[in-house]
Amino acid sequence: MTRNTTPQRWAFTVAEFIKHHFPKLNSHVGQSQWYKADQIGYGTLAALRYAEDKEGDAQPHVEARLPDVLPRWDDVCVAVLRLAQKKHLISYLAPDALKTPSRASLRDLPPEALQLSSTILSAYGLGPALAAPELIPVLQTLNLINGSRWTADAELVYWREQPKEWGLNIPNDPRFAAAAEMATSTMPPEILGEINRLATIEEAEVTRFLARGKTDQQRRETDARKHDNSAFPPYRGTVRTWLTITRVYQFDRVFRDHWRLTDGWLSQSERKQTLSFSHDHLAAQMRYAVLARLFPNQPLCP
Repeated sequence: MTRNTTPQRWAFTVAEFIKHHFPKLNSHVGQSQWYKADQIGYGTLAALRYAEDKEGDAQPHVEARLPDVLPRWDDVCVAVLRLAQKKHLISYLAPDALKTPSRASLRDLPPEALQLSSTILSAYGLGPALAAPELIPVLQTLNLINGSRWTADAELVYWREQPKEWGLNIPNDPRFAAAAEMATSTMPPEILGEINRLATIEEAEVTRFLARGKTDQQRRETDARKHDNSAFPPYRGTVRTWLTITRVYQFDRVFRDHWRLTDGWLSQSERKQTLSFSHDHLAAQMRYAVLARLFPNQPLCP
């Protein structure tokens, strides 16, 4: 996944970085509260064996020790970048924002971005950014930057982040098209079976949802009478549309959990090394491209 970084080194650096910026982990805060606030941070520390779920609390290990098998480097990179953005440690700039020598051109940035003193220059199709000094060693250890520029390794990591300021158009890249063809042609039977199941919405399923909605409809009608509003019953078309939308999220989860650009479809052991994310731009785009190839006459992707 990365060729130029010692795994133990980046794992230790990342764990210490997250611990420093997420001190809640070191207090006895209920896991549900902590997890909702810092889901990615907790998940990464747990994967690095720096934290554990102990009787409902997210607590640090007394003697943290890195696991024999580390989480995926690219997933850890995504986690670090998302945490850094959440903590205002990095701010992405438009491609031409640094073309003038004066920082006056940056006055439209959020106030927190103006406190970031380290500049990362464009490279490998990625735009510039401003970063906090404490983030720079972490990005260097992960081999995302070299000197003051992005590296080749950073390019494909940012395909998953796609900052809006950079205006990236990943689906038009020939490498994306090649990956979509590969993902379609090498899809494991169990994944294809799950996709075929999700792609089919049977009338019986629509009927079941309509039946379940009777009680809710009665409640809505009662509330409507109280507020002198109209209550509209669920129609088959409405239910089918809702089911289609929920299937899109389920399709996305299949790609987030089972597929990576550099490795294609993951084996069962490889999936154990992944981190969990609620959204992945690249996985959603790949889902769209693959389903368009599998079901060219069936609009499954809004």
